[in-house]
Amino acid sequence: MMKKKSCSCFAAMMMTWLAVLFLICTAPVGVHGQPTTKGFISIDCGIASNHNYVDQTTGIPYTSDDQFIDTGKNYNISANSISSFFPTQALTLRSFPDGARNCYTLKPIVQNQKYLLRASFVYGNYDGENSASADKPLQFDLHLGANLGQTISISGPEVVEVAEAFADATADFLDVCLVNAGGNTPPSRNSLLSQCRYPDDPYDRLWVPLLSPRFRTISTSSPIRYANDDQFEAPSAVLQTAATPANGTSLGIKWFDKTGEANFYFVMYFTEVEVLPSNTTRAFDVYLNGVLLISALQPFYLLSNYAYTVDPISVSTEYTVTLNATTKSTLLPILNALEVYTSMQVTQAATDVNDGTILNVNLLEFR
Repeated sequence: MMKKKSCSCFAAMMMTWLAVLFLICTAPVGVHGQPTTKGFISIDCGIASNHNYVDQTTGIPYTSDDQFIDTGKNYNISANSISSFFPTQALTLRSFPDGARNCYTLKPIVQNQKYLLRASFVYGNYDGENSASADKPLQFDLHLGANLGQTISISGPEVVEVAEAFADATADFLDVCLVNAGGNTPPSRNSLLSQCRYPDDPYDRLWVPLLSPRFRTISTSSPIRYANDDQFEAPSAVLQTAATPANGTSLGIKWFDKTGEANFYFVMYFTEVEVLPSNTTRAFDVYLNGVLLISALQPFYLLSNYAYTVDPISVSTEYTVTLNATTKSTLLPILNALEVYTSMQVTQAATDVNDGTILNVNLLEFR
């Protein structure tokens, strides 16, 4: 059973031997209370020593990174590489020209607390060398302590890559390291446009809209209600929109595992956002790769509903979640949001060899 999330987050903008921003936070209040940044450690890499400020868009306070690392040099990204969607934190960075491994020590944190760590990556042609391209991406490994989190590849100056992980703190600090990986791997692109995040989500999870001609969007402006034992607390702004099929009676979402080795966990959110006439019914079955998971699901009006896996799923290199209207349903299926996690077994931990980490968090909302 998954516990209620009193998690924390860490965000970073970095590149091979460079970092742009970090954020690590613990949000002790639920989504129904007043959001707070108490417990957040938000680091803007590359700004002047001892400098701090409050981001005008999110209200999150940031500080310089010099108290968390003692290697590297500060730079501004190229003016020609500045994109309109770059946040303030993406305009500066710390470069690491020396050493194959450079680590940020993030503290103080609470031992045995579960943390959400976030890392975003951008090159920005800070060195004027135009080093990143689709044919020869710049590449490095992101480690949590001694364990490989994932390999990051940057294919251009304005390309932004985002990685996230849930981790259990086995000490009062977390080491996040950039390690020279070598080699070239074609990267995927991540859009940072139109995200739902803090303060809508007090844990600062990033909910990214999934737009597709296969979907039609329905929405409401009414507030969403939550059960007292709601374990996941998706933001009201996310649950106020839902996808329904643009054609046919089936709604499908697909993702891939090229390695064929990952274990997946996922959470699906279902909230009825339309007032249904008494002579109509919305009921649908939920399948994973053709296997029935939920039968005749009927979401409640303006109430957060969700379904999630307890055991890891690892059956294929290709996964499809499909929602099919039942034969008695007069309305099409809906899906408000989806979280997909992959698991990584931590084999080397500083204080606990049985520690585990959840990586690669994808949180999608449908608009």
